[in-house]
Amino acid sequence: MSAASILFGLREDVSISTAEGGEMVLEGAGARVVIIKPSPGMRAAIVLLSVTRQDAAGGATQSDETAAGGRCAAVGEPAGPAGFGKTERSPFLGSDEETLTAGVVAADGAAEVAPFHEILGCLLRRGLVLRSVWNSGAHLATLIPISPAFATGRFTPTDSSLTNTTLTLSRFAYLRSEDGNTFLASPLAHAKILIMDRRVSALLHDLARPNHADALVARSTDLPEKAVHLLLALLGEVGMLRGIEDQPALWTWEFHDLLFHACTRNEDHDHFADATYRFADRLPLAPAVQPRSGYKQVIALDTPDHAELERLDPPFARVHESRRSIRDFGAQGFDFFRLYTRHALSLEI
Repeated sequence: MSAASILFGLREDVSISTAEGGEMVLEGAGARVVIIKPSPGMRAAIVLLSVTRQDAAGGATQSDETAAGGRCAAVGEPAGPAGFGKTERSPFLGSDEETLTAGVVAADGAAEVAPFHEILGCLLRRGLVLRSVWNSGAHLATLIPISPAFATGRFTPTDSSLTNTTLTLSRFAYLRSEDGNTFLASPLAHAKILIMDRRVSALLHDLARPNHADALVARSTDLPEKAVHLLLALLGEVGMLRGIEDQPALWTWEFHDLLFHACTRNEDHDHFADATYRFADRLPLAPAVQPRSGYKQVIALDTPDHAELERLDPPFARVHESRRSIRDFGAQGFDFFRLYTRHALSLEI
């Protein structure tokens, strides 16, 4: 693996098994996908996704979905942290798309390529398969879906939106540390990016100001041109680039407001949204009622007499409703001239 490439690999907690009817079952990450009647080439390609680094060195909610003409059935879409939160340093190296496709063509013929890509997309959307950018054996970054709404394949390294546009990192993108990993996330994105190499952080630094892809390649002296383009395509697909995702409807949003808004939507992130106590195994539960042992002196308060209070200080609503106006009208009313005169005098005041 001497050149920059995108590799597809299974997540660490995903298992592959064969059902009694010959179906291929991939389970983990809060999802379960059943491939019905997989062809030999398709089965070999799926197994190739679980190739580890050591092997390479040595040589939800319930839903039913059918993809690729009834070949792939998914049960239990990823939902929240159970589906996406645990990752992320997967030992699986996987393989590139060209190698996987060539294996399917060699074993099954070109007719099985489209069904295989449909199944691969199904696995990507559910977070069972992750897509990573590698360069000369170095793991640069990995795209990790965090929502069932994630869609793949929007941008390619040669997309005109990337090569002919001034690119800037979205002002909603942010870096955070979690369990020893560094993630690039955004409240607008249905996926996050695991940063595995410090050279990617340098590229993000250059994206803080508007730059063309060629200028970014020139600045990234430690990365080849193809690696920079692959990383830009990954950022563009997730929606981290302002030159691609800038919309007038977002101009008035502040970063913290949109982040809080996104975190209140159950299916737009990988954090727990319901009532939880994540420190149950580290901190004791707080008492429901504050204990009185800490007070040195207790002062007894008088109990109010509501009847006496209503008599001495009646509520305003009752006073207002009981008010009555008594008016005595004169025997002679105003004629039009006198009314007009008084009105004109009032205007002169």
